[in-house]
Amino acid sequence: MKRPKPLVFLTFTLWGLIWGSASARFEWRDVVTEVQLLPGGDVLVTDERTLWTDEDFGEAFICVPLEPGESLTLLEGGSLSHAGSSFYQQPCASGAAGQEIVVTHPERVQESRVRYRYRLSGTTDAYQDVVQWYWNILESDHAPIVGYRLRVNAPGPMALPYDAFVHSPGNPESLDVYFAPDRSAIEVTFGRIPDGYGVEVRYLMDPALFTLQGSAPGLEALLRDEARVTGVLERERAFAALRSHPAWMIVPLALVLLLGAGILRAYRRFGREPGVDKAMKYPFEPPSDLPPDLAAARAIIVGPIL
Repeated sequence: MKRPKPLVFLTFTLWGLIWGSASARFEWRDVVTEVQLLPGGDVLVTDERTLWTDEDFGEAFICVPLEPGESLTLLEGGSLSHAGSSFYQQPCASGAAGQEIVVTHPERVQESRVRYRYRLSGTTDAYQDVVQWYWNILESDHAPIVGYRLRVNAPGPMALPYDAFVHSPGNPESLDVYFAPDRSAIEVTFGRIPDGYGVEVRYLMDPALFTLQGSAPGLEALLRDEARVTGVLERERAFAALRSHPAWMIVPLALVLLLGAGILRAYRRFGREPGVDKAMKYPFEPPSDLPPDLAAARAIIVGPIL
């Protein structure tokens, strides 16, 4: 085997180092989110999570998407594992409409347990017969999450037809949901959430628990819409599960076997190389009984005539 040239070897080594530095791994671990829905319509969120990487970082941040009329106020933040950290909020650096909440460390670290506590305003919809909180509590643009637990607390107990629903659109991972017997709280647990998947909560609550009041009825329409959304998401989940099934690995294997069978059939029929008619003479091949110089001269003379 030939040894690689020094320049080629150095080029591939540098490329490997650049690729390795560009593919640093980040993970959120043990995410615990506590949500308290207030009677006036505001929402208090306490979010604790550990950011881990195989390199290092100076800031840990999340971007909370907001629509017109919605606002976020950061109340508290910081690192629970590193002293001297600070926190602030700013528009999302990605350009998305929303607020970015940031914990800054005094030095670069590889792992940190951080806490964000903030207030959401304008995210609750009030109707005459229901109050709805429909929110993507986990941002969809995030590093992979290992261990996720969410608890949402309503202002008080209630009975049917008021209910709560949890969605993770397209996520093939299974979730565990616990609904308190008096419907005053819901708990959600995921073992793992891949990047690109969020967690939505739709809580339909008794308006008697709120000082925020609406004038138009909405419960029946919201339940119909939830049935529609649930049907769409179930179809997406079934398709995602089918697409990620291990049986799909058989398809490329079958194609390889089919290609191999075709090559084997061709080899058995024709051999390693196709046969060539040895008696074939090309028009421009000089006669073998003429001297080489005379054959060349004849080729020059006959060529223009042809």
